Amino acid sequence: MRDTRLVQTAVIGDEHSDVPVVLPTEAIELDAFRRVHGHDTFWCGLLLGGCGTQLTHKLYVDRQCHFQHRAQLGGTPHDCRRPKVGPSSADHLYVKAAMSHSLLDHGRTGRFAYPTPVGSLLDVDLDDGVALRVHMDGSVAPDWAGGRTPVLGPGVMPEPGVLSRCPYVYRVRCESDGADRRAWIGTQSLALPTEWVPLADCSWSENGLITPAATDILRQQAAPTSPAPARAEQELHRPGALPEHVVRFIRGLEAAQRAGTVEHVRRLCEGSFDFLDRLDLAVLEEAEEALDEARSWLAVHEDYQQRVFADLEAAVRERRAWDVRSQLQTASALTRRGASAEEQRVLAVARAFVRRQDHLPDTPPQSLLQPLPAPRFRRAPARTTVAAWLDPIRREPPPSAPQRKKERERSQQAAAPNASRRERQERRAALRRARFILDHLDTQRLHLSADEQRELARELETVADVAGDWLSADEQRDARYWIRKTSRPSKKDRPNPARRELAPDVRRLAACRPHPPPRSSAARSPDSAFPAAAAVTRATGSAPAVYGCRSCASRTADWVTPSAAGGHMQDDGAVVRELLGDAWWSAVLKQSDDLTRAAQARVPQAITRLNALLQAWAVGFAAVRADVLSPFIAASRRGLGADESAGFLTALDTRLLHVDSAGFVRPQAFRQKKPGGRYALFSRNGSGVSLNLEYLIQLTAAAEFISLHKTAGHDVCFEQGEFDAVVETDGVPVTVMEAKARIQGPDSLTGLLASLLAMCENPGTPASRNHQRKYAALRKITAGAPVTLMLVAEGARWTFDAATAHGRLILTPRPQ
Repeated sequence: MRDTRLVQTAVIGDEHSDVPVVLPTEAIELDAFRRVHGHDTFWCGLLLGGCGTQLTHKLYVDRQCHFQHRAQLGGTPHDCRRPKVGPSSADHLYVKAAMSHSLLDHGRTGRFAYPTPVGSLLDVDLDDGVALRVHMDGSVAPDWAGGRTPVLGPGVMPEPGVLSRCPYVYRVRCESDGADRRAWIGTQSLALPTEWVPLADCSWSENGLITPAATDILRQQAAPTSPAPARAEQELHRPGALPEHVVRFIRGLEAAQRAGTVEHVRRLCEGSFDFLDRLDLAVLEEAEEALDEARSWLAVHEDYQQRVFADLEAAVRERRAWDVRSQLQTASALTRRGASAEEQRVLAVARAFVRRQDHLPDTPPQSLLQPLPAPRFRRAPARTTVAAWLDPIRREPPPSAPQRKKERERSQQAAAPNASRRERQERRAALRRARFILDHLDTQRLHLSADEQRELARELETVADVAGDWLSADEQRDARYWIRKTSRPSKKDRPNPARRELAPDVRRLAACRPHPPPRSSAARSPDSAFPAAAAVTRATGSAPAVYGCRSCASRTADWVTPSAAGGHMQDDGAVVRELLGDAWWSAVLKQSDDLTRAAQARVPQAITRLNALLQAWAVGFAAVRADVLSPFIAASRRGLGADESAGFLTALDTRLLHVDSAGFVRPQAFRQKKPGGRYALFSRNGSGVSLNLEYLIQLTAAAEFISLHKTAGHDVCFEQGEFDAVVETDGVPVTVMEAKARIQGPDSLTGLLASLLAMCENPGTPASRNHQRKYAALRKITAGAPVTLMLVAEGARWTFDAATAHGRLILTPRPQ
């Protein structure tokens, strides 16, 4: 069963470390935490009662940030039985760190132990025989008659009569101080309230820990009988001072142990003999105790490190790539301050194995000590040919054929790494250029001439061939689309017979078919029959085409279908522009610019804001999907636009949409298809993720019905039938909406519109199954009553009046 608790504490270095850390709960604080601990690793430490697994921090913008166990092989859940996971679960380690610093500041040393149950008890043994036991909770009752002085944690109450026998009792607690926990010591007595001071403000005497409140209590008790309380107090506070170089030595040993690097601690221990020989007997004992503690730590961690390297070597030998990668990271962290020769050998073998798994060329291991360059000698003057023949002893014979072959092979092997490096550089440069050309063709497609597109496509064909499989599958498909599109002959080079003509029986039937009887006298004029067409006429000065009726047959007869002679396919944008006219095309270009400017004014920096949210959601998506290894978002060929970014952020701000920490969207205000559910903004792309841009646009367009058009939420149906959204009034459809990720290109808005216009004229026109289903659904809806068709993309809101007459669908563009 998966552990869903929010883990807030961890240890730094490895699972045996006693260096605690608390993860901030807010996303802004977590960013600062990541900068501070950018090179640290976090573990579910054994001293926390954890399982010893490495942890990773999870950033959320809508709920609490926390640590999470790293995924295991196969996605199996961790069986962690850690009893506490909150901020106070590491308080015993914070108390130990505070006491250790306090002892060093007063020239004292101590040994610390963690009896069972782990996290409940902390034993402190000072060098002069004083012993303390810190009870962090009440799981173990304090022993007041034993040899250790109890220090009571939060919620631990002293037994009845203890305060009457003892002048005071020490208490301890930890409080959050930013991203840290600060230890406080309280002095509890019968006569006075508990007085709390930071542990750093306390002193140490031959009797152990002493607080300012305890000093006052002892002074008051000793005042009637002691003739010299000042001298007793001075004796009480007299610390044993250590020389500065000894203090630095002890602190260096402790810092090396906290860093968790075995080789560093080993070198400090082995190089300390000369240092100890120069010490006086008064401080030699304390330095040796610190060394003994370091050697004890070294014995435990050496065994663990040997097991890690043995497992790594076995994983390489058995070719277990997943285990090699995970163990290599652990082994590298353990040896970041130094490694033995055998450990360096295992690391080199493991890194070479990983490089082969990543299809990278093997690189020879570089020695730490580079060989000295060979001495350069002055070249002697060349001997003449006659002298060479006169001195047969000094003359070298010409190399034989096998020798020449070996020399040629050696030169080829020496040049192989450079050739491989040059190939990677060329492919990387070609990849960047291909992506730039694809983005330029997509974003500037409406403003580039046919010759400019053809020139870019020729260059794209060259660089795409060099980049090869470094391009993603979507990028390769788009590249093939542009290359195929621009390689066909232009429209002016095509013979007129290639244009499609209506069959004679169709023309004869259309000429003989009577118009439907008018419903009223007001519907007899063309302007009253198609008010939207009249509006376009008044706005643009030219009448738009009404597709599906006989009045526009002469205009649609010039359209070239995909099944025309020669098998050529005309550009969808050019087809739509030809059918709807230059005035409509200019209007939609102006609409695109207006939508972009309005979005930038409505939501400034919308693209930057949405990109930041997507990065955070991608981290959560990678955490919940076991098959996603990285939260890296693959670069989109088109990228985000200001229009769609502003619309999506507006839907979030107005609570029309809710996005959880893993990027799953739940509509909050409009109806969904049954059984409902959530929509994923991401999908797996290799080892990372990619953005489902079409979902983002569909949800944004559906939310705009409510936020911009003031439609009631219960009237908006998302994913209704073949369309992305349908607006109903009393259960009758009045508006249907279809959204696409791009205006032109594969699966684009112009492609859908061109197919609909063609099928309005001739329902038998070849089209994709998706376009045929949408045409059939739209004709079925308009059989009852006319509706408004809205086609949406980034920078596009195209609206049409859709109706059915004589069994055919009629589309009339509205003014844009």
